Amino acid sequence: MSGELIYDVGTAAQGTYGFEPIFAEHRDAHCVVETEMLFLGEGAVTYFTPEGEVDYVFNAMTLKAAQAGDGQLDIGSEG
Repeated sequence: MSGELIYDVGTAAQGTYGFEPIFAEHRDAHCVVETEMLFLGEGAVTYFTPEGEVDYVFNAMTLKAAQAGDGQLDIGSEG
């Protein structure tokens, strides 16, 4: 894997193993450079707007749609 995930409680650089309990929340998660990582999760991952509204839900259905060419995985904000 390569790159680095930067989020509100720290960073996850190459070689990092992380564990999060169910219902963990992060208000910020982004990458400065193109990043490849392996993420194994159970259930959906929900992304929120700065106002606390649900912005995007990443789950098995959105991943399957992207693999089939019927959707796009762009969960980052342009900024």
